[in-house]
Amino acid sequence: MGSNYLTGTIPPEIGHIKNLQIALNLSFNHLHGPLPIDLGRLDKLVSLDVSNNQLFGNIPIALKGMLSLIEVNFSNNLFNGPIPTFGPFQKSPSSSFLGNKGLCGEPLSSCGNFNGSDHEGYHHKVSYKIILAVIGSGLAVFVSVTIVVLLFMMRERQENATKAAGIADEGSNNRPSIIAGNVFVENLRQAIDFDAVVKTTMKESNKLSNGTFSSVYKAVMPSGMVLSVKRLKSMDRTVIDHQNYKPDWPTRLAIAIGVAEGLAYLHHVAIIHLDISSFNVLLDADFKALVGEVEISKLLDPSRGTASISAVAGSFGYIPPEYAYTMQVTAPGNVYSYGVVLLEILTTRLPVDEAFGEGIDLVKWVHNAPARGNSRADTRPKLSTVSFTWRKEMLAALKVALLCSDNTPAKRPKMKKVVEMLQEITQN
Repeated sequence: MGSNYLTGTIPPEIGHIKNLQIALNLSFNHLHGPLPIDLGRLDKLVSLDVSNNQLFGNIPIALKGMLSLIEVNFSNNLFNGPIPTFGPFQKSPSSSFLGNKGLCGEPLSSCGNFNGSDHEGYHHKVSYKIILAVIGSGLAVFVSVTIVVLLFMMRERQENATKAAGIADEGSNNRPSIIAGNVFVENLRQAIDFDAVVKTTMKESNKLSNGTFSSVYKAVMPSGMVLSVKRLKSMDRTVIDHQNYKPDWPTRLAIAIGVAEGLAYLHHVAIIHLDISSFNVLLDADFKALVGEVEISKLLDPSRGTASISAVAGSFGYIPPEYAYTMQVTAPGNVYSYGVVLLEILTTRLPVDEAFGEGIDLVKWVHNAPARGNSRADTRPKLSTVSFTWRKEMLAALKVALLCSDNTPAKRPKMKKVVEMLQEITQN
């Protein structure tokens, strides 16, 4: 942070960063005010440089708490009083304290030789600077508060205008307002009825899926045309409604293959999905699977095979363990999330359930079945008892799911291989 245009005082909160070590460099800025005594809590810091600022007051005795401190530099400031008589201060060269007319003591001149008139003049100068700083801070606070109040008033006025313009639907106060509604479907020679679309998104009964970033609704136009409407969320939801799969095993396997094919295609064109979950698997009337939220994706860096993320991506229960510390989305990460979806299809259980035990998710619950004295085959529902063929196919699909959800990314198969393994189950 040195050699910038930082202004104001040094925030005492820096002293709360207990793991701050090696060096803290605030030199060559426009900082003023006293050194906060909280800096004494940085017991791992080796070097402290606050030179070439307008800092004033005494060097706090509390800095004695900086047990690892070896090097200091307080030069060219407005410090006054005696230099502390411990450790790094006495061993530092005089150049570390020069440019502070009010400082005295080793390694500078004795405090007894400190000129009284200079000391008094210095204090007048410091007092003048303090007064200016207080006035400046007061003005800054006043301006900031005024701006916040004005913004709040503008926002409240805007919200009231929006509410007045919207027509309440089924007692709801958060009906979306239509900004533009001139969309024409060329191939069908008809316009989309935006009023019907808005009404659709206000009814939970029309919701098809609920993802991390948006919800999808079924909308029937007055003409009879059926649309899939995506409503973006203003904030993430942590509680998501879930409905277990109802079709028989052959249909479930077809769904699993459809999702795998969709992901394999995305990976083929170097796209990584950020939220693979059962919430984003859409089914049409024939149970054909479609991967939703494709626009919530990242392009891969061809040289690395990864894409950076600023926060952990995905829905709770589907996030690969490595995302938490690598902050990189990868194709193997998508494979893990798909493995969770496949386990859901097989077990009809949620990815996270209190019944699994504390700290146990669906993946761990299935992988740890042998340790509990159960075979992994016991994790499958009663559906597997319908026929021997179904049971055999489900066991083969379970092996694929276990490979996909392996904790080690390198051991997970590519989605293209997953598609081949699942298709082989149906062919056999």
